[in-house]
Amino acid sequence: MKRMRILGLCLVAVFALSATYVASASATDFFELGECLKVKTAKTGKFGNAGCTANTGEKANEYEWTVGVNKNKLFTSKMKSETKATLETTSGSKVTCNEEEGTGEFGAGTTVVKVTAHFHNNCETGGLKCNSTGKGPGEIDIFNLKGHAGILKTDPTTPIKDKMGGVLEPESGEFLAEFECTASVKIKVKGSLIVEEKAEKMLPKATLKFTAKGGIQNYTHFEGEPVNSHILESTFNGGATYEQSGQTITAIQTNKQKVELRVCRVAGTCT
Repeated sequence: MKRMRILGLCLVAVFALSATYVASASATDFFELGECLKVKTAKTGKFGNAGCTANTGEKANEYEWTVGVNKNKLFTSKMKSETKATLETTSGSKVTCNEEEGTGEFGAGTTVVKVTAHFHNNCETGGLKCNSTGKGPGEIDIFNLKGHAGILKTDPTTPIKDKMGGVLEPESGEFLAEFECTASVKIKVKGSLIVEEKAEKMLPKATLKFTAKGGIQNYTHFEGEPVNSHILESTFNGGATYEQSGQTITAIQTNKQKVELRVCRVAGTCT
């Protein structure tokens, strides 16, 4: 069994951020979203620690795994200070922004929905300030996104060592974002984006890093999928041509309640 903090927010789009998800990996993997809680009736739980990973020691049977996000489904994100969010194509065209804030919420099962991000503080390309329709110079909004999880690499010995990831894609339509940087530079971003998720304790905050090099994202598919199943593509000329694109951002995501993702090999054994 593998336990992973659900980081709720995968704010992708032009730049992006991070995570939470519905099962979409191989048919042999199963996911649950929930939290580890201390039981109200003494010694009636299945676990002996606040991570619900073992049942030994003085606190044996004091904790139980509870499926679902039951208190507050909302989460927020904020780009790490003194860093930049960057969208770069394989030919070297770039858009950068100095700040970002975002929101989202946990949906049914293990999905995330209504994921949004507002990028600002001098979003620009080649010295030209960029903006979404109706926004001021240097301000870009993404369209609503939805997210799910998958396996990046299965460990042959135990799911505890599986490498997990999350992908974001548009809730509707084709595009993650559309904006312009003068009347002649019209930018559109489409596709989907994966970020790796680390196995950690259930915490309300997490630092997420999307990384890319030369317009290529670190991860472009889940295990069992074709290469480049999940990539970003951008156009800087209004749609005449598209190029594969990568995005980088370091962001702090905060859940309104502690939430965690569990992965197990057999259905019904996550709890």
